[in-house]
Amino acid sequence: MSKNIPVASAAIAEAVGRAQAMCEMLTIVGKKVEDTSKNKTRLEGYFAVLERWSKSKALASRTKFMIRDILDLRRSKWVPRRQKDQARVPSSLTV
Repeated sequence: MSKNIPVASAAIAEAVGRAQAMCEMLTIVGKKVEDTSKNKTRLEGYFAVLERWSKSKALASRTKFMIRDILDLRRSKWVPRRQKDQARVPSSLTV
């Protein structure tokens, strides 16, 4: 029995991976892109697609919530709800 992924499943997995990568990218550069974008209509189109995807029953919950987080971030003018935790270096280890 073959363990190959069917072509349709592979295409869906690739699309989900791209959507997740796009969400990560928008988390980092979304504000700058929106502030400097010369083509607001195209940008609005991208966010309309994300809005549709966030309601899709075909996507996994993880992906939908990732998309919703981006939409919420945009609605809040790219101000995050909470700061990301960063690793702290004890002062005794600094050079």
